[in-house]
Formats: sequence, C-alpha cells, structure tokens
Amino acid sequence: PITPDENEDDDPDVKMLLLGSGECGKSTIWRQLKLLYCGGFQKEEREDMTQVVRLNLISDIKQLVEVVQSSGQSVADDLESYVEDITELETEEDLTKDAAREIKAVWDDPALKTTYQQNNSIGLGDNASFFLDSSERIAEQGYLPTNEDLLKSRIRTTGISSIHFKIDNKVRTLLVDVGGQKCERAKWTKYFQGVQYVLFVVSLSDFDQFMFEDDTVPRTKDSLELFQNVANSPVFATKPIFLILNKKDVFEHKIKDHPNQFRETYPDFSGDTSNVDQCINHVKQCFLNKLLPDRNKDVAWVESITTCAMDDNSIRKLFQDISRKILSSQNQK
Repeated sequence: PITPDENEDDDPDVKMLLLGSGECGKSTIWRQLKLLYCGGFQKEEREDMTQVVRLNLISDIKQLVEVVQSSGQSVADDLESYVEDITELETEEDLTKDAAREIKAVWDDPALKTTYQQNNSIGLGDNASFFLDSSERIAEQGYLPTNEDLLKSRIRTTGISSIHFKIDNKVRTLLVDVGGQKCERAKWTKYFQGVQYVLFVVSLSDFDQFMFEDDTVPRTKDSLELFQNVANSPVFATKPIFLILNKKDVFEHKIKDHPNQFRETYPDFSGDTSNVDQCINHVKQCFLNKLLPDRNKDVAWVESITTCAMDDNSIRKLFQDISRKILSSQNQK
C-alpha cells in the first residue's frame, strides 16, 4: 500500500524523478497520486486553480474562433456579436454568466465543432471540449474546481512540485515533478542529485500533434529525443527507468480516426493500425531502441507500463506495479 509520509523534512529512502515532454500527462499523474494517496487538494489550492481553469477556457474558445475565422468559415449570423464579445475576453473576471452563455452558444455552432474535431495541433488541450461544455458551471460565483476539473486541466508545471509518501508503510519515497516544456528543461539538472529511479512519461496520443513552443516540431520526435538524452546521460545511464506510456484512452480514439498519421509518424510500423496493442508495442520499441546498446540491463533496467492518467484505477495499478518493482530492487540491495 501507498500511504502519506508526514515527515517531509527527513531524507527519503527513495527519490524518484518524474520527467517527460510538455503535455505528456505527467503532472496529471502527480495530481492523481496526491488525490488518491496524499490527502487531495485543500480549498486554498482549489481557489488558486480557479483562475487557471477560467483562463484556459477563455484561451481555448478564443483560439478556436481564430482558427475558424482564419480558415474562411463563419459562424451563424446571429452569433456574430457573441464572437466579437469573446475576442475581447482577457481576464478571469471577464468570465461572467453572460459571457459563459455566449461561449456555450458559439461552441455549439457546427463550424467550431467541426474545426475542433479536425484540428489536433492548434494548441488546445486533450480535454478542451469538457471545459467548453462546462462554461456556465465554471463561470458561477464561488466556483471551485472539482477533482475531475483538476485532473483534466492543462496546468503547465513551472519549477518543481514534490510529493512524499511511503511504500508498504516503510520505504519513504520522494517524487519530484519538473516542468516538461522546453524552456523548463534547463532547470532539470539541479534535481538530478540522489535520484534512484526515473519515471519517464510518454504521450501515446501525440503522433498527430506539434510542440507547444515550436509548431514545426512533431511532439513524438521531441519526446523520443528527450528520452534518448535522459536515458543515455551519464547520470541516468546506470539508473532504472519506468517508461510510462500514457493516454492510452485518447490513443485508442485517435488511431481509429487518424491511422495514416500514425504511419507517417512511425514509418517503420508494418502492422495493423486497428490492433491497438500492436501499435503501442511499436511505440514502446521505438523508445527502447534509443537506449545505448551497452546499457547494463540488470542494474539500469527499463520497465514499460501502459496507463491512462485520467483513470484512477489505472493510476492505482501503475503505482502498485512501480511499488512492487521498487520493493524488489530495494530488497536485492
């Protein structure tokens, strides 16, 4: 079992580092861990998140409207004044009940729905539709994000977040999450000291998306290069790695709708795109192929686990698997 560790000032027995490229879902995993095992989020923390949720909602609807307009489409005539109002939204205070009603009406327009379904790389989060559907609830006075809101929110990690817990009531564990966006990676090295295990998170579903900071670089390419650099760096070439293949749920939907884009991103794939396990296995192999051939697999093993960060049962199983492996490794030591 995993239990909270109240003595955060003492040195942990195990230090784990949570790494991965931007939008891979690693911070969602961190938030799930906090919700499931470490007391969840207090009212003050939820109040802080209210602003983020509201600003994300405003940003998403404005971005969608912009894409619709730039592609030469238009919304229904009676919505034009709403669109003008939406383009002027700036701060969370602008998200009034009336603004939310207008957002809902514009979001329900077929031009926006079609654009949203057809564009995977316009910078919207995986759960933008969930928040757009909930605009009136989010605009209510006194709104506090629910657990589902917190998990589905796109919150870019800047700096670090850490969480303390015990495995099997005895192994004191520290998990450190660092920002995955490219601009955050320069800060990583100062947190490498004393790390015994790396949790490297991969988004399975990013095969048709481009980087947040550079829309010419495919996310998959960035993730593969980042894994190669991390796993083969002098500090981690001798450390065990958990390769966490995340967003299986989103991947299953996308592979059905965009099989050709999967083949474009993974040109070596010769299997059947309707076989999800075959596709996931190929992605896993592409990452494992980035490891140096002389890596000592006995000491610096790489354990791959498929998960879905949005599903609490999936995350429970993920951390049970990780805990078992860590206990077994610690006992061998």
